Amino acid sequence: MNERCVLDNGLLQAVILPSEGGRVQSLRSPASGTEFLMQARQPRTQWTAAMNARFRDGSAAGIEECLPSVAPSSALTEGGEVPDHGDFWQMPWQLEEGATSHQAAIHAHGFSRPLWFRKKFTLHRHALSVRYTVLNTGKAPVSFLYACHPLLEVDAGDRIVLPSSTTSLHLYSSRNQRLGADHTMVTWPHHAGMDLSMVQPEHSGIAEMLYSGRMQEGWCGLYRAQSRCGIVLRFHPDELPYLGLWLCYGGWPDNQSGPLQYAVAPEPTFAPHGSLLEAQQHQVAPVLTPGATRGWTITFEATPGAMDFDAFVSHCQHPKETQNVETVPVPHARCGDRP
Repeated sequence: MNERCVLDNGLLQAVILPSEGGRVQSLRSPASGTEFLMQARQPRTQWTAAMNARFRDGSAAGIEECLPSVAPSSALTEGGEVPDHGDFWQMPWQLEEGATSHQAAIHAHGFSRPLWFRKKFTLHRHALSVRYTVLNTGKAPVSFLYACHPLLEVDAGDRIVLPSSTTSLHLYSSRNQRLGADHTMVTWPHHAGMDLSMVQPEHSGIAEMLYSGRMQEGWCGLYRAQSRCGIVLRFHPDELPYLGLWLCYGGWPDNQSGPLQYAVAPEPTFAPHGSLLEAQQHQVAPVLTPGATRGWTITFEATPGAMDFDAFVSHCQHPKETQNVETVPVPHARCGDRP
């Protein structure tokens, strides 16, 4: 169960675990040693795909995929119920032949819906680009919801950066209603005297899920104050029109004696809803006819070096790293290595 694939171009290294939900375990800069992804805080106990699986029993770390739902979706959902965080974080993925030092592809088949899901990873200098494709292999139309689930490593004082056009967010949930009642609007970045863009200390007990309105610009960033570097997620708002934002500073899981999560997760998504049922009710869930596909791309771009916060904001607004750049080859891919 420890099969892994390592992509490394000398500027950025990505470790992918096909057998563990196809998740990206690590994304780091070899030069600085900066790790951008939160690492698992406890051994994974959920290995068998099941409708009643709990996401908290998995790795809950790195970059995972939520499809065909994020929150559990009940039997009232068109097509039947969906497990917590969907099918694919639970499942082993197949590593495809032809992987190199800078490119690899994996795929898996879902179990709650007849959906085939593929991810193609490509390193472009300081960026990891992921091309996603979902295919309906069934004989009837299938609706689904997708959200990327990248849990980013944080420290107190780090800064979340959203486009200036994003001035308010829909509050989906807030532990102990710190930000107010569910399904109300909060202003961004400042709300009720709080700077929501500032990462809070690890034991603050905060767990909040928010959604943007339809994005005009497809990016969001996290600035790491101590190392003076950052990571930017880039996506096309025509493909992924909304952004979910999970702020977790020791506030999840509830009622658990084990380690609490400390991370920020900016989540590009099709719809500003947590469950497939809600997306269906609001008529915003994509539908695939039999044999049809849908694709989208998300790029995880690390800063090329240390910079101050203002320079990072400018970097977010004016992408340079992912435009027509060549990869820096290394002698061989390390796919299938075991730790």
